[in-house]
Amino acid sequence: MALRSIALVEVAKALVALMAATGIALHEQLRPIIDRLSAHLHLNPASGRPLTILHALEANASAHLWLLALGVLVYAALRLLEAAGLWLGKAWALWIGALSAGIYLPFEVVELVKHPGALTAALLCINVAVAVYLTYGLIARRAEA
Repeated sequence: MALRSIALVEVAKALVALMAATGIALHEQLRPIIDRLSAHLHLNPASGRPLTILHALEANASAHLWLLALGVLVYAALRLLEAAGLWLGKAWALWIGALSAGIYLPFEVVELVKHPGALTAALLCINVAVAVYLTYGLIARRAEA
């Protein structure tokens, strides 16, 4: 059950990244949430980056913009791949999840220090819980083998 919950969180991350990169919100009440999560993911709405994919599709898009759009798409694809693997209980997905959650922890702590808030604290707590749970899952699988 917990792995599937984490998988759903990964799907949500992918969707938020794609919505931020295209400027799409499914509902106007979601716009403030997407904007805050976009800022947390360093997709600053004022910088024009949230529309990265749409701007990259323009005929005169710069190589830098294409790389940003490609980065968002790769990020979303990796999150969806990880989500599918976690949903199916695959060991490789535990590795990807534990590593990616662990990599984000220092950045989450810095973000909490620089911009304290409930959302930042909640995201840090979620990442810590995910990293610990997936690491424990890897250790438990190794002990069983």
